[in-house]
Amino acid sequence: MPEQSVLRAPKKGHSLRGPIGTHNLFFMASALFMLMGCFGLRGALQEHLDKFSSNFVLLFILNVYEIAVLGLCYFLKKKHRSNDVNMLAALCIFLMFDPTFTVVKSFAQDWLYAWSVYATFTVLLLVKGAFLFRFIFEWKPNKMVLCFLGGQQLAFLALPAFYWLLWWELHYSQALSGHMSWWVGSLFCILWMLADKEKLFGNLFHSKLVMPWLQKFILNAPYAALGVHIVALHFALRIPFYVDHLAPMLLAGSLASVVKLKAGEVLPRHHFYLGILAVSSCLYVPFELILYPNSLALSPLRMVLLSSSGIFAYGAFRSKNHLGSALSAMTLSFALLGESPQRMANKIDTVGEMVWRFLPTSRLSISAWLVFLGFAFLVAGGYASSQFDLFGGIEEVEDGYDDPSLDPSSPLESSQSEI
Repeated sequence: MPEQSVLRAPKKGHSLRGPIGTHNLFFMASALFMLMGCFGLRGALQEHLDKFSSNFVLLFILNVYEIAVLGLCYFLKKKHRSNDVNMLAALCIFLMFDPTFTVVKSFAQDWLYAWSVYATFTVLLLVKGAFLFRFIFEWKPNKMVLCFLGGQQLAFLALPAFYWLLWWELHYSQALSGHMSWWVGSLFCILWMLADKEKLFGNLFHSKLVMPWLQKFILNAPYAALGVHIVALHFALRIPFYVDHLAPMLLAGSLASVVKLKAGEVLPRHHFYLGILAVSSCLYVPFELILYPNSLALSPLRMVLLSSSGIFAYGAFRSKNHLGSALSAMTLSFALLGESPQRMANKIDTVGEMVWRFLPTSRLSISAWLVFLGFAFLVAGGYASSQFDLFGGIEEVEDGYDDPSLDPSSPLESSQSEI
């Protein structure tokens, strides 16, 4: 194993704000101007070249720039500039995730042509990633890391491919096909959450060459890249966007909080918040997002309720949390009631009407008795709480010292001990 270069030790307490305050701002400005220029060139090149040639010219320019970044990164490593090396490495990783959306745009133009763009981009990505890890960080990537990089590109391919399968082959609506693509994207996020990061990057993260903020960037970049590419898919293919599309990603975050839970740890609050937020985002159910409306009626709300029920149940099992069990049962009950809030309310009214119909007395008298019992139990609870210690209240005298003279902390006892 080659001996690692000795770089300047990074300061303690580095966060994601570190690159902005301690690194060369010229590199950030360079990346910003390059992206702005590439976005402008996309439209300008299509006026003079066909779509096939314009995208490959854009891909060529980006790769020449990234090769220059890798070369500068290797040069600065020899100069022991650890801050700038980490900054340029983060820039290389950012460019590997196709920030100009060349692959997504190519799928919007021609399916067969997109395969050639995708294959070229993937091969170049694997070569650049291997160079970055092997010669910059002096770490030999294993097959799992290369499979991860290829899997990331597979995710970028699977999103438009799945969309075209639903829309073009199965004749689903554009909105429904786009919504199902979000579920596919969330599955890739969950697979990345379940991956053993220690086996993937253990030796790399133990290296002195990689700063803590860059470690966080490497771990979180796939989530951000996948989410941004799904949003770009809506713009490139003109897919209608609804708030319901965000629910699968919120559920993936809720599941991640349970997967990362260690033995004896308390379930974090954002596990519940993300699940409830996912359900809330689907309260408005457009009809075009309902799959099989005449039979199963799999609406976004019903799919999210079923998924959140399983996630809450899994969290309750891992942490022995009763709130998770209650939320799991509640979401499952609502999922069985209907595919939209309106259908749920209609079924609840139907059940209520059936109950009233079979009761022997009138609805008015029963309602009056229920109101009376509400007040009666409120008064009874207040009286019981004031007179009896039924529910574990704190007594005036603790630890069983009914006689103050026996209490070591009482003034009387302390005065007697002094005498």
